[in-house]
Amino acid sequence: MNDTYLSIDLDYWKKLPFPADFFHSIFRSGFPIRVVNHHQQLIAHVDKLHCHDLINIDWHSDLADIVFVEGSGQTFNCGTWINFVKKPNRFTWYYPSPQSLSLMAQGGYCHISQNPFLAKNPKEVCGWPSVAKIQGLPVRWDDDVKGIGIAISHFWGGLVHWKAFRALWPKTQKVIALIASVVYWVMTDGMM
Repeated sequence: MNDTYLSIDLDYWKKLPFPADFFHSIFRSGFPIRVVNHHQQLIAHVDKLHCHDLINIDWHSDLADIVFVEGSGQTFNCGTWINFVKKPNRFTWYYPSPQSLSLMAQGGYCHISQNPFLAKNPKEVCGWPSVAKIQGLPVRWDDDVKGIGIAISHFWGGLVHWKAFRALWPKTQKVIALIASVVYWVMTDGMM
């Protein structure tokens, strides 16, 4: 049963060589792909595809230590968007180096006080029944994938490989990303 969403952030490679072969396989996969400026712009794609498992290849976990409750005032942003996935089941964060596990500036953890990856019951901390973190890239990413999202994350270092990525990016995907960016900009009153 395909219910996994593959989320990729270009900032994963901000201190690594650009993986052209990896992105060739992504664009040739045939799965629905969305390319966005900001990671939180993927939430509608994840929920539209009814994905309950999420693989996040990213410098940052994008998972906070707060469970979304209607009216709680929790901020929806690039560091909490995974908390807002409807009907979450299993979350796996693939990070590039031990430096990503730092809480210092440019560290990859997004929690404030309680680390979801160290909690005995992560569902109480972040809303996901199962969370895991793994250093490196998945050996097989296409087994149960239903959709793919790619965030440019220019603010967090994603522009390091922008030219190489853009050269591989199919023209049809560029048009879809442009439309998604405009719609997001309009919906947020220009607040990106």
